[in-house]
Amino acid sequence: MRGCRFEWDSGSERLRLRRKIRAHGAAGFAGPQAASLLGAAMALSGCVSPPSQRGEPVVVPDDAGGMPTSTPRPARQGPLDVDSVAPEPGVELRGLTDRGFFDAEHYDLEIDLSEPETGHVTAVATIRGTLAAGATRLTLDFAGLVVRQVELDGRRVSFRRHGAALVVSAIARDRPRPIEVRVSYEGRPENGLFFETDADGMATAFADNWPNRARWWFPSNDHPADK
Repeated sequence: MRGCRFEWDSGSERLRLRRKIRAHGAAGFAGPQAASLLGAAMALSGCVSPPSQRGEPVVVPDDAGGMPTSTPRPARQGPLDVDSVAPEPGVELRGLTDRGFFDAEHYDLEIDLSEPETGHVTAVATIRGTLAAGATRLTLDFAGLVVRQVELDGRRVSFRRHGAALVVSAIARDRPRPIEVRVSYEGRPENGLFFETDADGMATAFADNWPNRARWWFPSNDHPADK
């Protein structure tokens, strides 16, 4: 089970989801129903199911309070919410308001699953997406596992843990820009990724990311607005 790798991209879903947002409004994408709509589990033969992240831009109201828009704005990030803790599965969600400053579009996970007896994994998550103008940090949902190193656009950067969030330092720019963040980590996931044996006694790994379990085994923008 060593060397499992898979990718999940958002391209084929973006237009469909944007049309649904326009038809139903942002309120229809704010809770477990949104996770049901946007985060369906998909099996990957011989490996584990891919992350339920689809990369639709986070929807915010416009200045007049009218139709929601996905147009990026210059970021003015406030202090992190001190009550941000790892939730129980199905309990929504961390209170970090600046989650929306990053639009995740693609996940590439490289995971060593060679210790099913202990459930310990060693992994690298490479996440590509768009960071908003003016943002000085990138916050990802991530709970329980040990982060060894973080790179932003190929360079090592400082990071810290804050409750159930991984906070990565970034240099502010005056316009939105594509970025790639690479996180090396390890540990035993408490949820989301499960090790079991099948009917023949063979070790298997199974992932269940719904509705907010992805954060327990890889860093992600684990929210219905950015599946």
